[in-house]
Amino acid sequence: MTFQDFLEKQAQQQQHKERRERREEWIAAVGRLIGQLREWIAEADPAAVLDVVPIEIEKAEPGLGVYRIPGLKISVGDASVQVAPVGRNVVGVVFPQGDVAGIQAEGRVDITDGIQKCLLYRTLKDGQEKWYALDEHLQAVPLDRGRLEGNLQDMLS
Repeated sequence: MTFQDFLEKQAQQQQHKERRERREEWIAAVGRLIGQLREWIAEADPAAVLDVVPIEIEKAEPGLGVYRIPGLKISVGDASVQVAPVGRNVVGVVFPQGDVAGIQAEGRVDITDGIQKCLLYRTLKDGQEKWYALDEHLQAVPLDRGRLEGNLQDMLS
């Protein structure tokens, strides 16, 4: 068996095309989230008090392989938080207020200062992507600018 034959066999076994599409879809979803977070931060911080630095994180995830994904480091003075993707393949169900059935989580990103953590879960329902933040009671609330600002203020204080 040649190396090329070996690679073709691996591609078939690993469902290479589907893995790549799923990985690229996840990276794009996190890219959209990071873009939205940066937009909200820029609106809230016209004087640019915060240092917002893009970072890249290397991940290895079953079903996706090894990949690089965007994140953020947000700092003011000596305090900083990191927006770090955890993974596409997460176990969990999001229960938005009033939804008893729940929605399967389709990815998780954490905002953390190393001690405190805000969990962001992505859902896909009827082709619509939506991000939720878990509040202090582990209730899923839609992620919005106010929720982001509150979490950043708590963690950067």
